Amino acid sequence: MLIEALDDEASARSLRQHLATLSQLGASFKSINAPLGPLASRIPQLSTKALTGNDATYASITAKINAITQQRNAIAGAMPTMLENAEFSNQPINERDAQILIDEVQNLIFSAE
Repeated sequence: MLIEALDDEASARSLRQHLATLSQLGASFKSINAPLGPLASRIPQLSTKALTGNDATYASITAKINAITQQRNAIAGAMPTMLENAEFSNQPINERDAQILIDEVQNLIFSAE
């Protein structure tokens, strides 16, 4: 996100009021969406582990990857609305909700290890 680079007068008030949280939210969004980000880089490792294990290991890790994907989709689906409303509709974000999403991203990345 480039909100840090914006001049104060050029950015919406909702952005200026919550700049630190929005920056963290944007970085978290990127970390679960970037093709070479921390989440994406862990999935091939899990996949390899599944393929080299027995049937039970394969089933367990495949289920884990599916759960990670579903959770990632749910988290990533909520973030753009919050970011876009702050940027384009001048709607303040709910700091608590944003922090919950940020924490969920960190937990998701940790769970993929």
